[in-house]
Amino acid sequence: MIRMKLFFIAIMTIAIFGCASEKKETEVISTAPPEQVVSLSKGDKEKILTFKKDLFDIDKLSKKALTLLGDEIKLVVKGEKSTVDLASLVDKARDESKKSLDNLLKEAVPGKLPPWFTRNLEDAKKGFLDAYKSKADSFAAVKRFVDEKSPLALLEYKQKGAQADKLLKDARSKLDIVLAAAGLPTGKTDKIEKNAGESRR
Repeated sequence: MIRMKLFFIAIMTIAIFGCASEKKETEVISTAPPEQVVSLSKGDKEKILTFKKDLFDIDKLSKKALTLLGDEIKLVVKGEKSTVDLASLVDKARDESKKSLDNLLKEAVPGKLPPWFTRNLEDAKKGFLDAYKSKADSFAAVKRFVDEKSPLALLEYKQKGAQADKLLKDARSKLDIVLAAAGLPTGKTDKIEKNAGESRR
């Protein structure tokens, strides 16, 4: 009986502290401490804008090849096009994703910013990195689909692609949170999304 009570108390303690730390993490992500916002200099704001532009430039450069591949895959899946040239397109898109990953890894988060801004910019960068890793993994699955005609490989491609899209969306949102906290304009992320969608039609 005593053991059961101790076990129950231990479980409740873990649950309470787990929830409290999760809540604390959310607050850190979404709300910049006022004293850190006030301490941002004009130079800090310029560094944040430059970092955002660099991330989006990398993202934009790879978008064209990846969109082309997505359109080609749809045609192959529908049976409207042969898989002969798909393999080379998959290789090209996978290389493009890896190139984006390499470029993102070289991109340094601006130094000497208040801690909240540094932490959230690092999280945004990590989101972009995870997204492009997931994209590269999805192309490996397409390669298997081309070689083996496996429906499971096609399913993995769709899942990894959807995961990559969500990670990119979250990373852009994180960047927007930082920009808003710094009093900088946001919303360019939405325009990028729309333009990419329009080009697919």
